[in-house]
Amino acid sequence: MFDIVLKNMDTDPSKRTDTGFPLDPKIIGRAHGPLRPYGLTGQYWEKLGETIIDVVLGQEAVRDLPGAGQAWVIFTACLVDQMRAGFDENREVFPMFPKRQTVLHYATKHLHEVNSSGEESSEPGSTTTALQKISLSTPKQRRQSAAEGLLSKETH
Repeated sequence: MFDIVLKNMDTDPSKRTDTGFPLDPKIIGRAHGPLRPYGLTGQYWEKLGETIIDVVLGQEAVRDLPGAGQAWVIFTACLVDQMRAGFDENREVFPMFPKRQTVLHYATKHLHEVNSSGEESSEPGSTTTALQKISLSTPKQRRQSAAEGLLSKETH
């Protein structure tokens, strides 16, 4: 991405290849939208920018050339801002979910798929019971379910 953007700086705007193509920073940011439910936030984009700046400013060629460090900081900030803008555009498409809720959702989905594929578990009904317990979304619901499970075991 950096290489393409740098090559296109002196190119006629009608012949540029860094906008609207897969390596456009905004498109890269949009492509990371599906990672939002897994905890990717705007803070990671800032950390990416800081890391790039640390690496670039550590280069001897950049340190030796007056003004090069400042130019790289501005250039990197622009690219990271564009990637973050693309990522933020997808906020409505991929809303932020708490990590725990997302993990429980996919665990429930997996258990449901295993249960419907006809695989037998070691204990009859254990997959369904586990599925029901995992799908409980609040701690209060989980405590109530656990209490009900204990009561049902005591009565048998």
